[in-house]
Amino acid sequence: MPAQGTPAPFRVLVSTRWLAFGTGLGLAGLVALVRAPQRWLALLKSMVVAGLTATILAVAEARRLRFESIPVPVVDLPGQLDGLKVVQLTDLHLGSLFSAAKLRRAKAWLAQVQPDMIVLTGDFISHERDIGLLRAGLADIRAPLGVYAVLGNHDYWTNIPAIEHIFHKHGVVLLRNERRLLDLAGASLCIVGIDCVWEQLHDLAKGLCGRPPGATTLVLVHEPDTADDIAQYGAALQLSGHTHAGHFAVPGLGPAFLPRHGLLYFRGLQRVGGMWLYVSRGLGGFPLRLGSSPEATLLTLRKG
Repeated sequence: MPAQGTPAPFRVLVSTRWLAFGTGLGLAGLVALVRAPQRWLALLKSMVVAGLTATILAVAEARRLRFESIPVPVVDLPGQLDGLKVVQLTDLHLGSLFSAAKLRRAKAWLAQVQPDMIVLTGDFISHERDIGLLRAGLADIRAPLGVYAVLGNHDYWTNIPAIEHIFHKHGVVLLRNERRLLDLAGASLCIVGIDCVWEQLHDLAKGLCGRPPGATTLVLVHEPDTADDIAQYGAALQLSGHTHAGHFAVPGLGPAFLPRHGLLYFRGLQRVGGMWLYVSRGLGGFPLRLGSSPEATLLTLRKG
């Protein structure tokens, strides 16, 4: 079946700082060539060595998977939910280099940390031909309170019915502007999944309105820049991915590449109004990273 969406013309924004940095290097090279042409070969060799070194480091970092443990202090959290462990996996991009191996390591780690719940926040594959990898990758991903998922923009450029079938087969609950209410020893935990913002399928009111009063609300949405709007609905925590933390994030330059709907919030735990937002760097994607290591994340709810 053909993809339900197509990539938009503007997909990724390149940082002006990185553009200025690259332009500056180029101009410096030209000035050096004009002033000392005899040193051009030495300069060229230095640039090649620096480029190769950076590439080797970026490949090595893209292969490395970091396991993050993040405590999240929630105001008025019911005692029954204190210590609740939620693992977030996002942006698997199965089919990209190193992604399957990193997912295997993440699954071994899951067996160690034994989360109460697992959430998957989109971009499972980048191409329809990789559907089989998703089928194998989701095997044995289970948690006592369930596995919940939302779709990302790359998923919509593949085969949604096939992805839905795989989720159903593996017991993954796909939420598309929907919610599930869990009763944990008398405390209500509401898990809300918001559909893809990139494809303009999100409906915050449908997912978030009508929740039971006092329910602690966890929102899953692939794109993080919805946070300001979601915070107005009184959610406790939003979990997102999408940005890969810019792939290249060097101090002083910031993230090099950020996608639409991931420009305001692009990594880590931060406060947005009265809500916490965590933006994961993701697991897969383009196999070059600097300062933005792939991650699998354990978030533990604590009374704030």
